[in-house]
Amino acid sequence: MKAMIMFNNRTLFNKESWRIFKICMTAFVVMAVAIEASLSIGQVFFLGWKLSPSIPGHFFIVIRHAAWRRGDLVAFIPSKTRYGEGTSWWMKYVMGVSGDDVVVQGNRIWVHGYDCGVMQDKAYDGQKLTWQKSHRIPPGFVFVWGTNPRSFDSRYQQVGLIHETSILGRGILVF
Repeated sequence: MKAMIMFNNRTLFNKESWRIFKICMTAFVVMAVAIEASLSIGQVFFLGWKLSPSIPGHFFIVIRHAAWRRGDLVAFIPSKTRYGEGTSWWMKYVMGVSGDDVVVQGNRIWVHGYDCGVMQDKAYDGQKLTWQKSHRIPPGFVFVWGTNPRSFDSRYQQVGLIHETSILGRGILVF
């Protein structure tokens, strides 16, 4: 006989259903507390989600003004592009910082010696993409990158380098 959770001689949950219910309720409570905390201390962190496939995951906590370094996931406001009007925030990884070399060979791009993949000729919407050229990242700027090969990021002049003041904070993947 399966273990059951009973109340007033009624079966409410079998053991497996109860376990799933507890997990769901715990996730709900954690998210509700995080949302409430975000509303009250939005200057410290905020919750966000993204729908693009540029990096894995969809739900993030962004710690505002947190220290970041190369390799960290950051939220930032891009310069005005056809995909972002300077008001919506994006999530990408910081792959290059001031003084790092960006090297383009053919359609491949390396940043600080890391292979950031192949640059595409066209965006998802069919618009022509302009590739970055080899250069050294100037002071105050970073190179941002999405792990998806088709990510719209600093590999393209339409996005370009991101000024450090545009970085909102460090991102943490929730799921």
